[in-house]
Amino acid sequence: MLMALLLACTALWAFIYFLGLYSTQAIEFGSFDRDMKGMATAMVSTLDGRPPPQAIAHVLLGFDHLLESYQKQKLVVDGYMAFHVWQEDGAPAGHSRHAPAGYRFQPDLSGFGDVTDGPTRLRVYTAWTADRRYRVDITQTLASRQIQYDSVMLTPASLGLLAASLVVLWLLALLTVQLGLRPLRRLSLEMSQRRADDLQPVATDKLDRELVPVVQNLNQTLARLRHLLDHERNALADLAHELRTPLAIMTHQIDTVRHALDEPARQAAAERLESVLQRTNRLVHQLLELGRLQATTEAHWDLRQLPDLVREALAEHAPMAAQRAMRLSYIGPDELECCVPGATMELIVDNLVRNAIRYGRHGGQIEVRLSPGPSTADLPPWSPTLIELTVLDDGPGVPPSEWPRLFERFHRGSQAVGEGSGLGLAIVTSAAQQLGGQVHAHHGLNGAGLGVSVSWHVSSATRSADPQHR
Repeated sequence: MLMALLLACTALWAFIYFLGLYSTQAIEFGSFDRDMKGMATAMVSTLDGRPPPQAIAHVLLGFDHLLESYQKQKLVVDGYMAFHVWQEDGAPAGHSRHAPAGYRFQPDLSGFGDVTDGPTRLRVYTAWTADRRYRVDITQTLASRQIQYDSVMLTPASLGLLAASLVVLWLLALLTVQLGLRPLRRLSLEMSQRRADDLQPVATDKLDRELVPVVQNLNQTLARLRHLLDHERNALADLAHELRTPLAIMTHQIDTVRHALDEPARQAAAERLESVLQRTNRLVHQLLELGRLQATTEAHWDLRQLPDLVREALAEHAPMAAQRAMRLSYIGPDELECCVPGATMELIVDNLVRNAIRYGRHGGQIEVRLSPGPSTADLPPWSPTLIELTVLDDGPGVPPSEWPRLFERFHRGSQAVGEGSGLGLAIVTSAAQQLGGQVHAHHGLNGAGLGVSVSWHVSSATRSADPQHR
């Protein structure tokens, strides 16, 4: 603040200085030229009274004493004002005591002019008497004009006034800031006295008008944080619920193995225990994948052939599909290269295909489509710059009213059968967000079953593919 005021005061003072310099030294209209013209007018008026020749010297001596008194009183500096009086033929009639040495009669001068060919640069004003018997030349040295101006503007008194004004302005500004920040300090004190778990909005009815937008934005942040914490609490409760069942089953199966009466019973209990352990391991793995996706803020992007990636995923899931007599197929181009972050596309395809196999119809069909645009009429129109990956099945499907909730954690749908954690589509959603795309649920094959589409902009993905991350 002090530096800003110092710069502002310095700039203002510099503006005043140069404005005053212009107003004093302006040709004909400046105060210096007006002083010269006034002196010349007074001398010409006196000489127009036709004093006798023997009195001319006394008249000029009077004017010289006047200029001398100005200098003694320090009203003007040396060289600021002097005069020469000439007769009509150019012969000298007299001059002041401090007139510049070497100054000669200049027949071509009239009114204001500058003489720079002598030892001293001069500003001159010439005026003739009415009968043109005498000519009066008033001279000023150009250096004295600057010294005369600086003797007023650069005195200790004027600079001290500038410094005092700066101090006063700084104190006033400091007081104003202190008073202006008082409401903010009250708000800070109120927030510091809140409990750590108090995320209720801050009241704005008693706040100053300037703080209302700040507090409104703060309340919006608190609301988002409250929603996030509620979401995490619900997710933790769902996780506890999901783990409670397999843990209870494992405890029961361990007890069965321990008290089995024969080897076949013990072997059956061990197989059931292994199945539950695999399900629990898959649940933990999915939770880790979901947490990693949600925690990642910057991923490494690579150029990938998306059709090859889809075919590899289908080949990997072929044994699982064969157990349910399901047919897997791919429809799309043979080559479609795109920048994608890390293993994001593998997670998306893996979870969508696995989800379709698990909840699809036994003996049904699963189709994976890849296209540079939407492949179903259930979606809103997209720009041709989008790439869309769609996985469709012909199973029992999900009612359209439940589509928005399918992408929440641990939500499996009211018609879901078989084992599952409800995390697959949540992982797809987080992976799509990392890709910069969107996820949509819609009808599956031939209007039956379920279809899930992931769409993202090719241009945005390409721009995000920083070469240093490739």
